[in-house]
Amino acid sequence: MSFANLSKFFVIPAAAFVVGASAAISCISVDYPTVAFRCNPRLTDACPEGFTCCSDDPSAQSDDPATPTANGNLPAYLNRVNEATPGFGVPLFSGLNNTRGTSGMCVDTGRVGAGAGLFENGCPVPCNPTWEPGEVQAVCGAGTMCCQTVELTADDCVFDQAVNGGAGGYRPLNGADAVSGSPPGSTWTPGGTKQDANGFRGCTEFATDPVTGMVNGTILLDCANQLTVANQRGFCLGGDPTRVCLPSQPQPGYLDACQQLTLCFQQGIPVDQCIGSGGGGGGTSTGTTGTTG
Repeated sequence: MSFANLSKFFVIPAAAFVVGASAAISCISVDYPTVAFRCNPRLTDACPEGFTCCSDDPSAQSDDPATPTANGNLPAYLNRVNEATPGFGVPLFSGLNNTRGTSGMCVDTGRVGAGAGLFENGCPVPCNPTWEPGEVQAVCGAGTMCCQTVELTADDCVFDQAVNGGAGGYRPLNGADAVSGSPPGSTWTPGGTKQDANGFRGCTEFATDPVTGMVNGTILLDCANQLTVANQRGFCLGGDPTRVCLPSQPQPGYLDACQQLTLCFQQGIPVDQCIGSGGGGGGTSTGTTGTTG
């Protein structure tokens, strides 16, 4: 696989988010890199002309939606693996469902190397930087790595007393946080890099029967359990040893937003004085799958 054209553009600050092509009119003559900036795949005008808003979210449906598991399955992309293969499932927000999610990157798919893009739309292959090496190889191919596309923000983090051996600290939000609250999803509000933080609109569409229009609550809840923030979203890239790639090859001294918040907590520094978060932090959790608020 050729990933050379995608080699130098990770990680991009979360603030670099273009909500429509109109926001980039003044830059129309710019020679954008292959991966230009963040975008919302649900919007039809999310990128400059010639670019596609490609999802960077590999979340996939569980084998048994009635018993959803953290991180769900690996995505079964067309011409790569059959979705019936154990451990693989239908992609929720990428591939054929690229426009269901709200997290993506503007990509010049014409410059994605042959064999490096998805058969469905030519986009780079989405992956999860927290996967085990064998899972990365299963989705991305041999000799590849998974590079996080966007940095975490303070709004992507939640305080959890269970982390750091019970000493407490901040961790990235996940699907268990998304379905917490009453009703489920009430705390999964827009902010930071949360996927589908608009009333589970994408998950609801995924769970809706195209014939009857009925929403399958079990499938909807399974989808919501797979929702993520930036630490679990990325693109497959070639295994270039010179490439700096979060989180597998972080720069010395680098701390993500949640790690910075934890350091401030340990030093007794108020959250609102810690990092530029506008108050920061996704709330408080009473455990690894606790509630945010």
